[in-house]
Amino acid sequence: MNAKEIVGLLLMTAGIILMIWVVWKLYHQHEFVESASRSVGTIIDYKYAISREIIDEGPGRGFGGDSTVAQAREIVRFKTKDGEEITFKSRVTIHQPLGSDIEVLYDPAQPHNARPNVFFGNYGWVLILGLFGVVFVFTGSLLRWVL
Repeated sequence: MNAKEIVGLLLMTAGIILMIWVVWKLYHQHEFVESASRSVGTIIDYKYAISREIIDEGPGRGFGGDSTVAQAREIVRFKTKDGEEITFKSRVTIHQPLGSDIEVLYDPAQPHNARPNVFFGNYGWVLILGLFGVVFVFTGSLLRWVL
């Protein structure tokens, strides 16, 4: 077995493991979305995280200097079916104006772990990782058997 075949085999193995994890995660995520309690929440505030990065000057390193990155997360308030008022910070940016109503999914046993019911927040990153798994398997197969 040469180095190209070994790399192909490793890529295929990593891709298959990643795709198995994606299927497992999608199944459990779908179960949560289907069984979660739903409520209407209101965006009451935004929390901003600002990070400053120093970019080294030099070839292949952009223009050099400072780079400031701001990231906003919505603060959402909703009431559970029991009437308890819960406030949480969204894990994904949903790009809605202050005061907007959004659908919230929550587990009645852990209402503080609520999340907005948005497709990317529920499935987006998992599907992106699944795409990486497919690319790994495809590339590994090419390296192992074709190239």
